[in-house]
Amino acid sequence: MYCQNCAQSIAADASSCASCGFATSSDAATRSPAGEIGEKAAQQAREAVGSAWKSFRTLVVNPVGGLRPSFENLSPVQVLQAGIVFSLAFAVCFAVGARQVLGGSLLWIGGGESWLGLAFKLTFVGLVLVLSVIGAEFLARKVFRGTGSIEGDLFVSAISLLPFGLLSLLAGLLGIGNAEIIVVLGVIAWCFTVLLLHGGCREISNIREPGASLAVPLILLVSGWLTQVILKALM
Repeated sequence: MYCQNCAQSIAADASSCASCGFATSSDAATRSPAGEIGEKAAQQAREAVGSAWKSFRTLVVNPVGGLRPSFENLSPVQVLQAGIVFSLAFAVCFAVGARQVLGGSLLWIGGGESWLGLAFKLTFVGLVLVLSVIGAEFLARKVFRGTGSIEGDLFVSAISLLPFGLLSLLAGLLGIGNAEIIVVLGVIAWCFTVLLLHGGCREISNIREPGASLAVPLILLVSGWLTQVILKALM
């Protein structure tokens, strides 16, 4: 057994730790340091998913109008957790869908390698895109004197990219034989992304008009440039 306070090994029948004197209990003493870390990580993961699900339930009914209520119903920590979950969801959807559409033919992402290896690289590309949008959102907030927070930047960026993550996933499921449907879905995804970015600039980053309208093209252009620069440097 291990002491919950100092992590030193203690006898099974000991009532306290010989090293630090901390009183033991059957539950606390039997858990190893690794077990404690794993339990805390699992608890944080459950809380993050719960925060994301809480926002998603609001946004799925009213994607644009529900942006501010879904944000305000969360604490700053929960906003950060939800943003991380949405970012990972986008990256995974983007990777799985793009892998199905592109296959292993693109040499710049490692043509001919395993499905898992290519999916991992595409997931990395998705995360780079998220980080680029966050950076562009942060820049726009500073340029147009918004009063939001970095947690809000993450939340807005991840939510705004989700439509394209879902588009990528659906495109992978439909296949290139349904190009007309994919184009229609692409137009819808693009519209939702622009509307969510504008709503996020107005309602969460607190950028006044006409700054919010100018911030959207700035975010799109800067994030595209940042993504290109980062990928060229790392790949």
